[in-house]
Order: sequence, then structure tokens, then C-alpha cells
Amino acid sequence: MTGYGIAKKSSHNQQISVEIRSLNSKNFELKTRLPAVLQAQEHEFKKMLQVELVRGKVDFTIHLEGGETSEYRINRAVLEGYLYQLSEIAGMNGFDKGDILLAATRLPNVVSQSTENSPAETSPALLANVMETVGDALAAFLNFRHTEGAILGQDIQKRVQSIVDLLAQVSPHEAPRTEKVRQKLIQHLAGLPIEIDQSRLAQELIFYIEKFDLSEERTRLGQHCVYFLEVLNQPDFNKGNKLGFIAQEMGREINTLGSKANSVEIQHLVVQMKEELEKIKEQIANVL
Repeated sequence: MTGYGIAKKSSHNQQISVEIRSLNSKNFELKTRLPAVLQAQEHEFKKMLQVELVRGKVDFTIHLEGGETSEYRINRAVLEGYLYQLSEIAGMNGFDKGDILLAATRLPNVVSQSTENSPAETSPALLANVMETVGDALAAFLNFRHTEGAILGQDIQKRVQSIVDLLAQVSPHEAPRTEKVRQKLIQHLAGLPIEIDQSRLAQELIFYIEKFDLSEERTRLGQHCVYFLEVLNQPDFNKGNKLGFIAQEMGREINTLGSKANSVEIQHLVVQMKEELEKIKEQIANVL
């Protein structure tokens, strides 16, 4: 969901600059910085961005420069209020007051752009050009996402395939592991001062060793990996949550493999699978 797009355009002796930035977020969160003349369009901008961007923590900035009749003014009442509060807070807490004037000028609503008698700034033509510039910035932003998404998809696919390859290496270790468990139990029982029913022992051994069987976990994990790649390669949007759920199921099977492994070699493979899965989960956080 990260992305960046910027667009600029000249209109009526003004420079229009639109910038869109986005970071990961489960929801759509918008922070706008608009000149006073465009405050009335804030809701319209929000609707446009939400439709296109879907999710993310978005910073949206429009900046206007120039214009024959544009004028910037300092709101003295607001500035003096900030100065008084900053000076009081600094004094109460024993802070060095430093350059509180510089700090105050950076606070909201200290500097405003006058729109009085400025028909060029409020004309439908200018507003149309602003909307066009917003569209250009959105196009650049979505192109950025598309490029990043392609790279991200390749990395995720590579890591899922790595889990599949590691899973294939588990099977050769199963038979030696099972035989080792069986021999260890027989040796332990042989040292006990009791008579053992060999027929019953064989049945119990089969039952006990079946608890260590990994075939179901291997099958389910393999199926989850196949399904994950199918969803990843679908052209649909809003697949991030679905991929997250599949990754959780993959994690459950990998954890079960680890708990039933009873083999150093298999445990090493499980650790590598977990490492790849954690990286996949980190990457999924950036998928819509």
C-alpha cells in the first residue's frame, strides 16, 4: 500500500503542485494539506482518493504558487496566541525559550492565502486544472504501486516456492526417523524387568508411531502453498487479507510439523520454513 505520486501544472499564472504519499494501514486514513481556496473541495478529493487507493495512511497535499492577485497574510491573533502559549509552557517547564517565533510560524493557520478579489484563483477553469493535476498525481501514484507490486509479487512467490522445496526435503527423513523411534522404544522396553506381549507391543508401536506421521501436515501445507500462489496471481484487488489468512494456515501446519518432527534434520527444515513465512507475512502487509 505504500506509494508516491506527484504532478505539476501551470494555470492562470499559478503553479499547481499535487503530491500523494501512502504508507501501510488496515484502513483508509487521509491527511490533507490544502490551500484555503480549495477547502470546499476536500470531501470531493477524499472520495476520489478512497475509491482509487482503497487502503493506506495517505498524505495528500495541494500547493498553489503565484497568481497576479494572490496574497499571503499572517494571522496576528493566531501567531500571538501561539507565542504566548509556547512562552508560558517553556517557562513552566524550565525549557530554553530559544527561537519560539520560528516554531510558532510553522503551526497551523498562522499564514493564510488571501482569496479576496482573486477571480483567477476561484475560477472554474482553475478548479478544473486542479482536478486534472490530482488525476495526474493519482496516475503516477498507481503506476508506482503497480511497479512495486510486481516486484513484491515476485519476491513473495519466490519465498512460497522455497517453502514448497523445503517441504519436499522432509519426506526422505521420515522413514529413518520412524525406525529410530521404534528401535529406541524397543530398547527401552527390553531393559524393563517385565514380560512383554510382543503382539500387543507391535500394535502399540504402530499406534504410537502413527502419532508422529507427517503425511497429513505435508499434504495440507502443500495445498495451502498452491492456493496461496493462485490467489496471489489473481488480477483482483483486495487480496491482502485473504493472503494473510492463508499464511496463518501455512504457519499452523509448519508449527505442527515442528512439534511432531522428532528429528534434527526435519527441525532444521521447519526453522527455514518459518523464516520464509515470516518474510512473506511482512511483505503481505504491503498488499491491498
